[in-house]
Amino acid sequence: MNKINKLNTNISKITTNNNEFTNLKKDLVTFYWTRKDPKIMSKLIETFTEDGDIIFDPFLGSAPILFSLDESKKNLCFVGSEINEMPLAFINFNLKELDKKELKRIENNFLAFFEKYRNLYEYESPLYSEDIVATKIILDRNEDDFTPKKFVFEGKEKLVVDKTNKEHFKKITLKYKNRCMQSIKLNKNRDINLMPNSRIAIKDGMRMSDLFNPINFYILNQYFERFENDDSMIALMASVLHLCRLTDLKSQSQFPFWVPKKNIVERNILLLLKKRVEKVLKHKNANTLKLNLVTDFKQFNKTKKSVYFLNKPSQTITEAEIPNDSVDLVITDPPYFDQVAYSEYLKIWEFFCDYKSQLKDELIHSNRSKEASTEKLYLENLNLCFSLVAKKLKKNGLAIIFFKDSKPKNIHLFLEQMERSGLRFIKTCHLQKRKFTYKQNTTQDTTVTGECLFFFKKAELKTINERKSKILDKAQVKLELEKILLDFLRKYSLKNSEASLGELYDSGLILKLYKEDLLKHIPNSKYIVNILKSNFKTSKNRTYKIG
Repeated sequence: MNKINKLNTNISKITTNNNEFTNLKKDLVTFYWTRKDPKIMSKLIETFTEDGDIIFDPFLGSAPILFSLDESKKNLCFVGSEINEMPLAFINFNLKELDKKELKRIENNFLAFFEKYRNLYEYESPLYSEDIVATKIILDRNEDDFTPKKFVFEGKEKLVVDKTNKEHFKKITLKYKNRCMQSIKLNKNRDINLMPNSRIAIKDGMRMSDLFNPINFYILNQYFERFENDDSMIALMASVLHLCRLTDLKSQSQFPFWVPKKNIVERNILLLLKKRVEKVLKHKNANTLKLNLVTDFKQFNKTKKSVYFLNKPSQTITEAEIPNDSVDLVITDPPYFDQVAYSEYLKIWEFFCDYKSQLKDELIHSNRSKEASTEKLYLENLNLCFSLVAKKLKKNGLAIIFFKDSKPKNIHLFLEQMERSGLRFIKTCHLQKRKFTYKQNTTQDTTVTGECLFFFKKAELKTINERKSKILDKAQVKLELEKILLDFLRKYSLKNSEASLGELYDSGLILKLYKEDLLKHIPNSKYIVNILKSNFKTSKNRTYKIG
């Protein structure tokens, strides 16, 4: 039975909530904004692969699939493409075994650096004779001036110094400001202007140093100067770099260029680095991914777990790099329109780590001042990428694509490009998650939660003009939508008593609306949510009671 034929029989295996995969590696060097759960990847691999299969991911990112390959008992080959260097640097570090001598070298290098700069976070204690170490500082900001409100210290016990301890707070604040001024003087020769983009909070005239406290900015610059040519040391720093920025109290990492004016959090980045280094020294070789890294597709050995990486835009991959009709399974998580500005975010890692990021061929809709990308260009590049994916896929191969957007119109545009690329939409699947993102918490009604999986099979290329196209006004859209939705819910309620918006989408509603050529007429989820709210009760766990 091929992958397509067994899709329906095996779909329940990946939706079942179990703890089958418990030994996935931890404490590896990694960070990315949209990292998928390796346990989900493990379920997909175990369900939809056979021994010796070749898997392809054209948007590699943090590559959570590698964790799953490492754990799998099957001998599988994997090829991934990534446009930016930072994720690949992490992958290479996690594939590299380090002997005792190398681990000792890393430890000595870091300790020497730590000892040289630790005094920048040390202050006289109001309670003890020895100095105390600041772990974080809460600040307000007025233009370029930082005003401390609270200092949090580690020592014999946690200590907080604020205006209630007027004398010591004044002394510590004065010393802190002097260190900031000195750091600014030392930093003046190493800084860059950021590329304006209002959507991700980059204003005209904004500089890299605006994202950091002067002390942190100075230390990071010194670290780069000291370890510029040391791949291991740079990778360690890169893995905590997202925590080194000035943030709000909730540390919203999905907004790397936004700095609040009030209650700003500055962290002791030496302690952040120290924790990371200690974990790596303790667990590195136990957590090293046991995969065979090759440099060419022809080197794949189907009796071993082999991996092969390309640092280039997926739409530029040649047949020599990945032959046509060679891939058994595609699993990927492409960029969703304008949701995450990956290459722009990575400019922070480019500056401090020299990991090159690429804007020119990035698959994204962005209004940035340089290398702007319209929605039209995004869709054209999406088509180029997945036309290539379709060519690489075997006749009975399966493509599983993570795609999540709260706008039905965008889902239609995505599916339309898949069809034009030679991939036929056959099924959706919903994987619920109880941990919500910042956006999901702030727009609960209309934001799709959980993971949305779209399944495609290779198909003969056909033009979109062959599909029937409806011309409807707003009133007709509402009537047809209501009819289809209520009919769908009546059938759905025979087996289910409640469902979230995402569960409804991925249980056949999106497929139904797409086939009826109605999806493109729905500009946002509010249309659907309003119908749901007028007919069903909403529970506290973000589901509609439909039974």
